[in-house]
Amino acid sequence: MNNLEPCKKILTGIYTKNSKLHEIDDSIFLQLIRAGVEEVAGNDSDIRDALLDHVRTLYITEWVQMAIRDEENPDLDEEKKVAREEFMDYWHAEM
Repeated sequence: MNNLEPCKKILTGIYTKNSKLHEIDDSIFLQLIRAGVEEVAGNDSDIRDALLDHVRTLYITEWVQMAIRDEENPDLDEEKKVAREEFMDYWHAEM
């Protein structure tokens, strides 16, 4: 798959919709996204890594936006670190 942009747009759309609805817990949602990424990537680690990076960026961005909204003076570097760690814990959880 030469052009990852359609995949990224689909993932962004799904992610955005879930963020607005707040219907699926992150622990479940990210397992569903992971399953889709693995299906698209197959054995191509470059595709898998690119899509993982894209979804991780979406997660961290939303986390930081929530911290800015909910806290008076959030430590954004710390928020990003915690968000990345939580994302990776969910991503690597057993399905």
